[in-house]
Amino acid sequence: SPDLTNYPDTDAVKALIQDAVQPLLEKAHTHENQAVLDQITATKIAQWDGFGTQINGLSTKVTVYSEKTERTLESLQKQIDNLTSGRNYTVLFQSGQDAVSTYASNLSMILDGSYQTMTDFLTAYPQFCSAANDFVLSYSQTCFNWDKSVLTVYAKPLSLTKNAEIVMSYQSGSSEAGSLYLVQKPQKIDIPIGVYVNTEIDANRAVSLDFQWLQSDTFITTITECTGISDGEYYLAWVGRSNNSHPKIRFLKVLEG
Repeated sequence: SPDLTNYPDTDAVKALIQDAVQPLLEKAHTHENQAVLDQITATKIAQWDGFGTQINGLSTKVTVYSEKTERTLESLQKQIDNLTSGRNYTVLFQSGQDAVSTYASNLSMILDGSYQTMTDFLTAYPQFCSAANDFVLSYSQTCFNWDKSVLTVYAKPLSLTKNAEIVMSYQSGSSEAGSLYLVQKPQKIDIPIGVYVNTEIDANRAVSLDFQWLQSDTFITTITECTGISDGEYYLAWVGRSNNSHPKIRFLKVLEG
């Protein structure tokens, strides 16, 4: 663990996290986890954020949710350690005025079975990443109508091990199970990466990670661990739905390792 003794409010940070985690430890083997997790609100997240910069320069605050995975105070500490240990992020997407020029060339979309690069996709759906929303990725009903599923593929391979983590900052209108996939890079490929990834997902040959969209009125940050995967190069893909969740993604980063 990092040395936090020089930060005056470290005890307050630990106390806030302990308050959130202790009920999970007490109810870890019951069916009451959902109600407890629902108590981790935007207000509590804001409280934690207030102390974030005092933890060894931590700039990205983390909330973690999983219906299938029990989280403990130790695992939260592990995530803080990872964020403050000097590991480099691979930034897959970051909102802002240069988002399209910087990241569109590496992203592709599958909508209604049709493949498009992000650049072409924005010609048909300009509201997907526009100045109106500070160039976040917006899977909105205004853009796609009701309940369309958009598979988004990062078309550059990532070198991953079981220690890798996927860090996403987003806003969601409802809580629901999400779809986050890893598809192993083949030795040879002669079709667009997005088409290949979509085919592997449809054939159930992708690694489906444990991921949830959490209802949030403000942007929150989650970490998804890659435990259980084999070391190798992978393509990352996720699905945004224009249903009640209609997520907006502010940034997506990977801690390769």
